Amino acid sequence: MKLFVYGTLKRGCKRNHLLAMATYLTDQYISEYKLIAPLWGKDSYPIMVHTGDMLDIVMGEVWDVPDTVVAFLEEYIETGYTLVNIYDDVYAFMMPEVNKTQHDIYKWEDIQ
Repeated sequence: MKLFVYGTLKRGCKRNHLLAMATYLTDQYISEYKLIAPLWGKDSYPIMVHTGDMLDIVMGEVWDVPDTVVAFLEEYIETGYTLVNIYDDVYAFMMPEVNKTQHDIYKWEDIQ
């Protein structure tokens, strides 16, 4: 599966080791999404939400991830995240029910 990662799973970030069996493909940006901070603090995962605004952009990476690693990530990543097809069979872990107006926008230094 092609997986878009945008936070702690990115190269150089604290949870990238979880993708050791995956293959990095490319850096990628997507529009109409933004990152927000969860209410439970910066030690948690960032949340990517769809805004519909072309000016909102998330920079991330696309990885080719084996099914066994995807299954592990589904168990490992916090409850409430769902794999969503964001474009052309590229998936991302998202929390669709989050109300983006109740959170602060993430700063990159907070999620590394």
